[in-house]
Amino acid sequence: LQTGTLLVRGDSGVKKASDLAGKKLAVVAGTTTERRVTEALSNAKIAAEVLPFKNRDEAFRALEDNKAQALAGDKIVLVGLVARDSSNTRFALLDEDFSLEPYAFALRRGDPDFRLAVNRGLANIYRSGNIAPIFDRWFAPFKPSEVLIAIYGLNSMEE
Repeated sequence: LQTGTLLVRGDSGVKKASDLAGKKLAVVAGTTTERRVTEALSNAKIAAEVLPFKNRDEAFRALEDNKAQALAGDKIVLVGLVARDSSNTRFALLDEDFSLEPYAFALRRGDPDFRLAVNRGLANIYRSGNIAPIFDRWFAPFKPSEVLIAIYGLNSMEE
C-alpha cells in the first residue's frame, strides 16, 4: 500500500491539512486522488478550493507558480517531484495522509509457490526492520508517516 498525501510550498504556511482552509489545492483530474482528497476535505470540513489539472506536470507547475498552495498525490510520486528541487527547501510533505492506495507486484498466474516466496520475503523485510533503510535510500529526507509505519507492521505478518 502507498499513502496519498499533500505536497506544499515551503512558504505557504500550510503545516497540516486544516491549514488549507481558504487555500487552493492542485490535483490531477479524474484520478482516485481527486476523489479521495475531496472526500477527506469534506469529511474534515476544510473549505479548500480543489483545482483539477489535466496532468501531474500542470498541477505541479501550479504549485511552483503559487497558483496553488498544495498538491495532492501518491507519496511516492510527490517525492519524485520534490527531487527536482536541489535545495530541499521549496517544498514539504505533510505528515498527514488522506488515503491508502493499493500498489502491488505483478506475478504470473498459476504459481502459488512463487507468490508465497515473494510474500514471505517481503514479510521478512518488514519484520527485520530492513524496510527503514530501504525507505531512507529512496525517499530521504522524508520519513514514513505513522500510517505507513502501521502498514509495515501489518505486512510483517506471515500468511
